[in-house]
Amino acid sequence: MELWQILGIFFSTAIAVAICWVICKITSNLASPVSRLLPGPKPASYLFGNVKEFSVRGTLSLDLFEEWAEEYGGIFRYYLLFCEPQIVVTDPEILKHIYVTNWKNYWKSTPIGLSASVKFIGNEGLVFSNGELHKRHRKLINPVFRISNLKKFLPIFEDCAKKLTTAWFIKLEKHEKSEPVLMPIKNDLSRTTLEIIGKAAFGFNFNCIERDSVLSETFSKLTSSEKPFRHIPRFLPFWENLPIPENLKACRERSLISRCVDSMIARKRELMANEVERDSIGKDLLGMMLLARDPDTGESLSCSELKDETMTFLTAGHETTSLGLSWTLLYLALHPLEQTRCREEILATLPENNITFEDIEGLEYLNAAVQESLRLRTPAPASLRHALKDDFLGDYYVPKGTKVLTLHGVMQRLPNNWNCPLDYDPSRFLDQKADINDVYMPFGAGPRKCIGYKFALLELKTVLAILLRQFDFLPHPTVKYKSRMLFTQSPYPNLELLVRRHE
Repeated sequence: MELWQILGIFFSTAIAVAICWVICKITSNLASPVSRLLPGPKPASYLFGNVKEFSVRGTLSLDLFEEWAEEYGGIFRYYLLFCEPQIVVTDPEILKHIYVTNWKNYWKSTPIGLSASVKFIGNEGLVFSNGELHKRHRKLINPVFRISNLKKFLPIFEDCAKKLTTAWFIKLEKHEKSEPVLMPIKNDLSRTTLEIIGKAAFGFNFNCIERDSVLSETFSKLTSSEKPFRHIPRFLPFWENLPIPENLKACRERSLISRCVDSMIARKRELMANEVERDSIGKDLLGMMLLARDPDTGESLSCSELKDETMTFLTAGHETTSLGLSWTLLYLALHPLEQTRCREEILATLPENNITFEDIEGLEYLNAAVQESLRLRTPAPASLRHALKDDFLGDYYVPKGTKVLTLHGVMQRLPNNWNCPLDYDPSRFLDQKADINDVYMPFGAGPRKCIGYKFALLELKTVLAILLRQFDFLPHPTVKYKSRMLFTQSPYPNLELLVRRHE
């Protein structure tokens, strides 16, 4: 038999086996209890499930999940590749069951197609660790975020925000005094929050507000919502492992950030060895983590654990806050009356220098405006969990090992939880006689609630207050921004607003 005939038989057999495997996989998935018992949309394609619905919209958005939640209820399923069913939860009572009541049964899972990104952020960090490891880390790091420590970071927040205002003043001086200028809001805020996390968390000055820096540019490229094919790994798990230019470039970007983190940790260890510098070590997050000891065992974080936590706070810590700032400024630009009310409160009560924790906490309307923007567009609106044991979610049986996509960000936008849910109305947070905890979870809930949420809120409100004192923000003249999901929920395309100096 000729070689070409042997190869022909081999490839024909391989294709036939692959087709049979796909058919069996699809049949098995459609026959599963989750597919049969839970409500949800029919698969648009047996091969690609409901992926087509997302691709038709041109962006991976939560809006489709909102439509499904309103049609099918607070727990439903949709289909991934080969009609693999994915449970989705938006019901507040079921979310509370997963996040709070029975949280030990629902461990964090790696999102489909994002294993390389998870490995980069760190499996041993607070975001993705589970069980005793997560409990131990939480116990060690919790003291860092006490109010007494957060107050020490306020001068850093204020200084970095004022550096941004100076940079914007310089840009505005090149134009007519009353003429608004289109500013790259998302990029500038990302650089500002990166500078803040560098100083507050690691004691390092990245110098990325006034000028371009390699680190800020690398983060910008790595997290950009405008990159082509960025949403594909969500549906094709093998995509991120293909040796294509996009993936190779992302790998180089991750390596650069990883080397930067290694350098910061090494520098901190050198300072610890220097008795003269030792007293200054515990004034930032990295120093506190290096000095932290378990009160019961006396153990400290291992080298790999320390790096994963550093990577977690560097990446998640600045990106989510910059998005919270971006969404809030976008909503205030679209709602000038609310923006004016925030500014009047700031001008009436906030000192120009040496801002205190009490000053920021006293800005009631600004706080309400921030809460409302986080309700409408939570930067981290989802979590993927898997059940360790059999359980019931509502009326539905969930077998051990089942993955559950929890969408608290969608829950906060549904009409059965909020009146006129899509309206931007900060006043709803001014009178909180009703308990909103069950329907408001921008930072998650329960023992896995974001450990740094108080830090993030204080940073967010401080930067906003300083910017709103100095500038008016107006909508982009032509672009209507949409929401886009990658790791986080960001405005798409990258947010730009018209900015002018407030007179």
